[in-house]
Amino acid sequence: MMQLAVLLLAAATLVATGTTAPAEAVVPGPNGRIAFASARDGNWEIYVMNADGSGQTRLTFDGASDGGPAWSPDGTRIAFQRIQPGPGQHREIWTMNADGSNQLRLTHNDSEDQHPTWSPDGTRIAFQSDRNGADQIFAMDPDGTDVTAVSAPSGYAAPDWAPVGGFIAVTTIDGDLQFLPVAGGAQWGLRSEAFAPFNWVAWSPDAIRVAVGGTREGAGFVRIRGVGLRALDPVIDLSQWMSDAQPSWSPNGEMLALAGLTGTMDIWVVDLRNGQRTNLTRTAAAESQPAWQRPPAIGCPKPALKGKPIVGRKLRLRQAALSPALATVSYQWFRKAKAIKGATGVKYKIRRKDRGKKVSVRATCTVVGATGPVTVASAKKKARR
Repeated sequence: MMQLAVLLLAAATLVATGTTAPAEAVVPGPNGRIAFASARDGNWEIYVMNADGSGQTRLTFDGASDGGPAWSPDGTRIAFQRIQPGPGQHREIWTMNADGSNQLRLTHNDSEDQHPTWSPDGTRIAFQSDRNGADQIFAMDPDGTDVTAVSAPSGYAAPDWAPVGGFIAVTTIDGDLQFLPVAGGAQWGLRSEAFAPFNWVAWSPDAIRVAVGGTREGAGFVRIRGVGLRALDPVIDLSQWMSDAQPSWSPNGEMLALAGLTGTMDIWVVDLRNGQRTNLTRTAAAESQPAWQRPPAIGCPKPALKGKPIVGRKLRLRQAALSPALATVSYQWFRKAKAIKGATGVKYKIRRKDRGKKVSVRATCTVVGATGPVTVASAKKKARR
């Protein structure tokens, strides 16, 4: 407990003082998209949408039921669970790119593998499995190799990896909340409330709060609790309007995405600053398991111009490798400050009208899931005879 307390107290100090936090801590600025599961097309598939509910797009197209999406920390991949079709149906862990491409199966056995969650650095994926007879937590590399047990087979479920520190929050078979140290050692937990077992848990981006969801007398509820040295004291109560709520924090820590009941299950967003609730899906089908993306962030290296800026000769540009791998780059050539129509390739032939003017090229780097250009870089040369 002391190790957890020290880590979380350090995270709280960073947030309170404005000190520069590590990359895994709160991410200011815009929020990314929301992935979720929907049954609108006859079976459960994974969709994504913008944070305001627009741009709802289906990512998986198969006869299996898909759910439990979890974004990688860099926002470029999604881990999810798929019920394998055929006799003895069971869930397995898969991953895919943020646009639904490159779907890869990571686990291969006859047990139930579900609820994936990424480590803060993206090098491991934890998940729930009953392969040893009872639910426990395992971790593996993003390609499915190096599978190791994080917990004993003690009925642990619905893991969520802390964004700061080496702990995984889980619920137990009794509906309690536990914090499991990934590297081993003493774990710490909280007993569920009277008649209200915890079914879901989600760390806040600053790792000093958790949102826990459960069911009380047939109705869903969500509590936001501060993680302190003595207990998880109630902070915000979002009860009495959700069913089996499954919380997911926005990257800036100001909102929660939830599965809420309004005739059918929909995806809602709650603004924690003013309590405003917004229904994002509003369909006749059921939606559940929202997961909020951290917007992808990339650098756009400055393009290098090769060649002599002489009329009739060509300028060629070279672009350094982009990161992450899903990033793409597009180009636009300019004469002075005016875009040259049709000049969007990696080569440009200097024309007579370019004489004495600065010819430049602008590289616009984007990545799947980003809203518009991420970064822009440019290079220029003055054309001559």
